[in-house]
Amino acid sequence: MYKELFRFSYVLKNFIRQELTVKYKRSFFGLLWSLLNPILTMSISAIVFGSIMRFKIEDFAVFIFSGLLPFNYFGGTVQSATMSLIGSEGFIKKIYIPKILFPVSLVVSNFVNLLFSMTALFFIMLFINIELNLALFFLPLSFFILFIFTLGISLIFSIVNVFFRDFTYLIGVFLTGLYYLTPILYPLDYIRDTPLYGIVIYNPITYIIDMFRYPLYLREFPPLEITLTAIAISVISFIVGNQVFKKYEKEIVFYL
Repeated sequence: MYKELFRFSYVLKNFIRQELTVKYKRSFFGLLWSLLNPILTMSISAIVFGSIMRFKIEDFAVFIFSGLLPFNYFGGTVQSATMSLIGSEGFIKKIYIPKILFPVSLVVSNFVNLLFSMTALFFIMLFINIELNLALFFLPLSFFILFIFTLGISLIFSIVNVFFRDFTYLIGVFLTGLYYLTPILYPLDYIRDTPLYGIVIYNPITYIIDMFRYPLYLREFPPLEITLTAIAISVISFIVGNQVFKKYEKEIVFYL
C-alpha cells in the first residue's frame, strides 16, 4: 500500500500543496492564519477559564496552548479525513489513484499547519519570559507520536464513513465530547476525586497531550511510563488503521 504511495509521491505533493494554498486562498493574512488562529483561540480560552472560572494555574496560556494545539490538530485532521474518500469520489471513479493518498494528504498538510502554530507558542513563551529548556528536545518524538496516532485514526474513520454515512454527523459530537474528556482546559489533578477521572485517565489522547505538556509547560521530560503508553497507543492506532484501510479499500468504489 505504501509502495504505491511513494510511486505517486508527486500526486501526494500536489494534494498537500493544494490543501495548504486553498485553505487560506484570498484571505488577507494567508498562511499567517496558522499563527493567528491558535493565538486568538488560546487568548479567549485563557480569559474564560483563567479569569471568569478563576483557574489558578501558573502560566495558564502555555498550559492551555500545550494541550490545545495537539488536540486541534488531531480533531481537525480526523474530521476532514473522515470525508476525504467521499469528497474525492470523482477522482476515485474516473482514474486509478491510490486511495490512501486522500487521507494521508490531509494528515500531512494539517501537520505543516501544526508546525506553524507551534511557532506561535514559542513566541508566547519568550514573550512571558519562560526559559527554554533541554526537555524541548523531546518534542520531535512528541510530534511523531501525534502524527502516527492521527494517521491511524484518520485511516479508520475515512473507511468507516464510506460504509456508514451517518458517521459524518456523529464525528462532530464525538470530537466535542472527547475535547471535554481530555485535560486540555483543566489539570488532571483537579478531577482526581471525581467520577470523571476514571474516564479521562483511559482516554488515549490524554497521554498524547502529556507528550507536549511535560516539555512545554512543566519543562521536564515525560515519565517513562507515560511515554511508553503514548508510543504503544500510536503504534496500535497505526497498525489497526493500516489493516482496516488495506482490507476495505478495494470495496470503496462500490459504495461511493
